[in-house]
Amino acid sequence: MTRPTNDSTVVMECVLELLIENGLGAMAKCMEILMNEAMRHERSAFIGAGPYQRSEARHG
Repeated sequence: MTRPTNDSTVVMECVLELLIENGLGAMAKCMEILMNEAMRHERSAFIGAGPYQRSEARHG
């Protein structure tokens, strides 16, 4: 499996694929992926720009 991108749909598909293929044994990895995606969104909202983006409103 490839590393998910920043696209939330791709991340959710990745998580569902993990659960379907591995059952509840993949729950820890799924939670890791979901938490990383949530932190990525929170960082972008706080900074005012996405990863590798520049803007006048960027804080940090």
